[in-house]
Amino acid sequence: MYYRIRLKHPKTGEKWIRPICCNKEGVFVLKELFFPDKKPLYRLPDILSHPDETIWITEGELCADRLAKFGLVATTSGGVDSVSKTDWTPLANKKIMIWPDNDSAGSHYAQAIYQQLHILKCQVQWIDVAALNLPPKGDCVNWLLNHPMATQEDIQRLPCLTPSTGVHQDTPPTSIITHNEQLSNSFIIKDSGIFYNENEVMEWVCAKLTITAFVRDPLSENWGRLLEFYDNDGKLHQWVMPMEMLKSSGDELRGNYCVLGWK
Repeated sequence: MYYRIRLKHPKTGEKWIRPICCNKEGVFVLKELFFPDKKPLYRLPDILSHPDETIWITEGELCADRLAKFGLVATTSGGVDSVSKTDWTPLANKKIMIWPDNDSAGSHYAQAIYQQLHILKCQVQWIDVAALNLPPKGDCVNWLLNHPMATQEDIQRLPCLTPSTGVHQDTPPTSIITHNEQLSNSFIIKDSGIFYNENEVMEWVCAKLTITAFVRDPLSENWGRLLEFYDNDGKLHQWVMPMEMLKSSGDELRGNYCVLGWK
């Protein structure tokens, strides 16, 4: 339907990425095709021709292409801001493995995709990038460069995390707890979210939520917390939460998070 040109400066490493398509006159132009609804997934024919395979989702086309060379069915929507603009319905009811980049944007990308795929009743896991010793912003390409003899089986055995759906599971998913993670009251806070730990099995609870400051009025009353979190579009929000919202069942607090787009 259209291509995406990806160039990289040989000296500075600067990337130049542009879409290109053929217009009605048969001339190639630097733009995407117009899609009245949402854009298709990358490498969609591979997905449709392998209906029973696990689908690997990466952040960016280069990563998807590298995994495809190992015989894996890989796709992407692009970057963090592309999730809500993409048609994820071809992945309904499939097994999904997300490989996010090793940075905050990668975590938000994985969380945003999970929100889309949970609705489609997918079985979702994502690679625990914190356990891979990747550099900041490192991705699957970096890992493959560090493991030139890796096989498809090696990739499939990488440590992974299972997001919590809030539904009881008869067989809890296994995961990896690295040596530098701090356990407190059975919860673990990581860039990829907040996890509940029980008997060294971690389940994803929600996106990362950071308390950045204590706040109050000039009379030292009406205390609250200044919270930071990202919404499903990857945009940072700051919000002052009054402590009184924690009373009772907390429904009022959850309602405010829904309005602000917290996951």
